[in-house]
Amino acid sequence: MVDRLPHSILSERQVLGAMMLSSSVIADVLPLLVPDDFYKPTHKRMYEQIALRYGRGDEVTLPLIAADLEGVIDPRDLLGMQSEVASLTGAVTHARTVANLSSVRSICMIAVDVAEAAKDATEPFDLLDMASTRLSHVPVPIRTFEMKNVESFMEHDDTYEWAIPDVLEFGDRAIIVAPEGVGKSMFLRQIAVMSSQGIHPFTEKQMDPLRVLLLDLENGEKLTRRKIRPIWLKARQSAGDVYDADRLSIQCIPEGLNVLARVDRDTLEGMCASFRPQLICAGPLYKLFDTPHGSKDSTGGETIAKDTVRVLDSLRRRYGFALMLEHHAPKGTGGRRHLNPFGSAVWLRWPEFGLALEKSYEHGDNMFQLTHFRGPRDERDWPSLLMKGGDWPWSVIE
Repeated sequence: MVDRLPHSILSERQVLGAMMLSSSVIADVLPLLVPDDFYKPTHKRMYEQIALRYGRGDEVTLPLIAADLEGVIDPRDLLGMQSEVASLTGAVTHARTVANLSSVRSICMIAVDVAEAAKDATEPFDLLDMASTRLSHVPVPIRTFEMKNVESFMEHDDTYEWAIPDVLEFGDRAIIVAPEGVGKSMFLRQIAVMSSQGIHPFTEKQMDPLRVLLLDLENGEKLTRRKIRPIWLKARQSAGDVYDADRLSIQCIPEGLNVLARVDRDTLEGMCASFRPQLICAGPLYKLFDTPHGSKDSTGGETIAKDTVRVLDSLRRRYGFALMLEHHAPKGTGGRRHLNPFGSAVWLRWPEFGLALEKSYEHGDNMFQLTHFRGPRDERDWPSLLMKGGDWPWSVIE
């Protein structure tokens, strides 16, 4: 088992070779590694000697290290390390590889010890305590960051980069909540179709068209086609010569897409990599994850919500799309329905814009208010009153 522990002799040699060539490399690497991170004992000794010399303010060169380690390392091996260095700037990357593999080896050895202890164990809790205690002492490699001062922070451009002008920027997240049957799915479909053809979904003015991915995680293709057809025909007519079918991709996955599972997560990433959407409209949100078998909480709970958010945020950062999700509201009490997102409070805190679509009895039968279930993080021109019907399934009144 010990002979098969993960390691990289290549990265260890790259680090040590670069350290003999540049004192600035030594300064960059020392905060990242300790001697025990090296798999090969002679590499550990060499790193200790380089660190010792540098710490004393002494010169670090190949001849001096060879003299310090006479009888431990062949000078020809030291010369080989230096000549193999591909790039001094790559030393930090190789150092992180060495540190990561050191942590992995520690975890492997803990697993071996736990497996050995399990042969005589009668209580699983003893094994869990042993594993958790040992794992808590495994060093986690430090991530280094480029720390910007206020001048370098403020010099960057902060001009709005609109997906939907005055409403949604690239990278923004919005969740739309409403009771069942109100029409939030149709509302999201209309936003997707109109935006893909350069029609502002609220003002109907011309805008830069977007590549839009519409993910229906609840309905099959036939039903989705029936619902979208009138919007699509209207958008195609309104767009005229600039109509482009390739800007809208509609994917129906009624069984849901569990982004916490590797296969489904890779499926979603594959869609992003292939289509490069600028806006993703998807829902219902609860079908983006699975709850553990036997769980009484169909909303997934705090941990699952946080894990789901991490996946979506990672994709959003890497591909730069704006994200709009539809979600159900919890069932009401005392005749009133609270239009906050159903389930974990993560969904209340996470989006830049949390929107609630609810009946406005004071304005008429087909009138609905678009309110905010959380304070928006920026001032935007979201509509406040909508009518069900008109030229489009939803029409903006004010």
